[in-house]
Amino acid sequence: MRVPAGLDLRLLGRYRALRGGQPLRFRSASQVALLAVLADHRGRPVSTETLVAAMWPTTRPDAPVAAVASSVALLVRVLVTAPLWEVGAPGTAPGPVPEWATYDLDVVRTAGGWQLDARAGSVDLERFEADAAEGLRLLRAGLPADAVVRLGEAAGTLGLPVLDGLHGPFDARRAEVEARQLEVAAGYADAALALGLHDDAAELLERATRVFPSAPGLWERLAVAHVRAGRGPAAYRVLDQALRLLGRSADPRSTAALSRLRNEVIAGDPALWSPAAGTAMTPAPGSAAAPAAATLPGTRTPPRPAGPAAAPVSRPATSTRYRVFPRLAVLQGQVEVPLRTPEQRRLLAVLLLRRNTPVPLADVCAGVWGDDPPMKPGLAVDVQLDALRRTFSPYPLPVGRAAGPAWQLTVLPGSVDLDEAAVLVERGRGDHAAGRADAAADAFRAALDLLDGQALEGLDGEPFSTERDRLTAWRAGLVWECLAAEVACDRTDRALPDLRDLVARYPLREDLWEWLVLAAARHEGRAAGLAAYHEAERHLRRALGAAPGPALQAVRARVLAGRV
Repeated sequence: MRVPAGLDLRLLGRYRALRGGQPLRFRSASQVALLAVLADHRGRPVSTETLVAAMWPTTRPDAPVAAVASSVALLVRVLVTAPLWEVGAPGTAPGPVPEWATYDLDVVRTAGGWQLDARAGSVDLERFEADAAEGLRLLRAGLPADAVVRLGEAAGTLGLPVLDGLHGPFDARRAEVEARQLEVAAGYADAALALGLHDDAAELLERATRVFPSAPGLWERLAVAHVRAGRGPAAYRVLDQALRLLGRSADPRSTAALSRLRNEVIAGDPALWSPAAGTAMTPAPGSAAAPAAATLPGTRTPPRPAGPAAAPVSRPATSTRYRVFPRLAVLQGQVEVPLRTPEQRRLLAVLLLRRNTPVPLADVCAGVWGDDPPMKPGLAVDVQLDALRRTFSPYPLPVGRAAGPAWQLTVLPGSVDLDEAAVLVERGRGDHAAGRADAAADAFRAALDLLDGQALEGLDGEPFSTERDRLTAWRAGLVWECLAAEVACDRTDRALPDLRDLVARYPLREDLWEWLVLAAARHEGRAAGLAAYHEAERHLRRALGAAPGPALQAVRARVLAGRV
């Protein structure tokens, strides 16, 4: 591979200077600061006072001009004339500077101070600024296809520390670069949304909101990207998370815009699906970026996503997620909602197990209070619901009252672990029936990971014990299906532990022994497979006084013949 020639200065991420692809080693922090400030002003003079403030932010030398001149001379020696062994790894043999590492470079004295003369593009921060400026210009000119390329290059710097470890005059510069990165993130999202690249926009915005969590405009764009990609529940979660993070610290107009957008998402506003009629989004703070994709001239309107995933959910209450395995848990974003009393937990569990359907008063009372109902059950339920609402505040509790009286918990598709697992199971069964054992095994194993442990831990009595027994039996059946798929696609390393556990619990199930013999032979070798067969034979003869059946003997014959 050809080693690149010339100087490469990196001010984004971990500070590095490379010559001909080889890292340079500097002898002091002041040398690093000197090169950094000169590199950031490549081709332009930097005053002596600025250099002094950068190199010695806490103590000033007695003769600053002479001190800077001496440091510049040492820097030039490192950059241009030092053998690579002096700036590379210690302990290596000295050698001459190769031809590919030489180039025209100097630090010269000018009337305005000192100036780094090096080739254009040798500083990564300079390249970032060029890509950002050109990308935003193209976006304002109504050319999102060209803009998304340049802004995508600039967006690669998101999350990298800027001028890491450097202080003094670098602090103000760091703030400028971060503001520019915020502009780039918003501009890239606008261009990608205008082109219908919803997943690309969402991926970058997920990263950008971690870097700039207090920028409401990024959260709005991320929610719109999810909606246009047909991921309504993800949009609700994004907006709830943004409102929780921003709280009262943001501009009230920004939080009002987020709340308004959330209402539009909940209502399934069709304007959100098309850039041609979309809701205007809040610009990033201090940003001069182009307007939202909805107002970009010359952009095409992507078609509304087809299929059931594209349909907006009717009247969801919140983006809250619910977990039944291994215990009842409620998550808003990544924060678990504290359920402070047993009555709150039992009430929510009763409504959750019959989600999206009205639960009559008698069933609610039986689940919450068992054989000792309160004297005024309807009032008692309302009191517990009021306590739950205070727990969920400032987000609404998605419980409504129906005639009867009855109460209904409204949840979004995919917001309960049981529903997520059911979707994965159906996918796995379809893949298995179509002969795609690998995909089936992935789906079944993902479902089992969601259903880890025993359901509804800590909740006793009816209806929880009955539901726990049902879910335990359902999960056990999924284990069988998962093992069958994993053995079929030769994932014996994943299946073996579960198989050994099952044959220990059900030692007379010959079908389990067949799988175990095959899996052990495939993963651990012929001897392991035969050992499993002999263990099965001992169990069967001891318990039933009979030899293994024809199917298990046929598996043994395959192992002996090496046809596993």
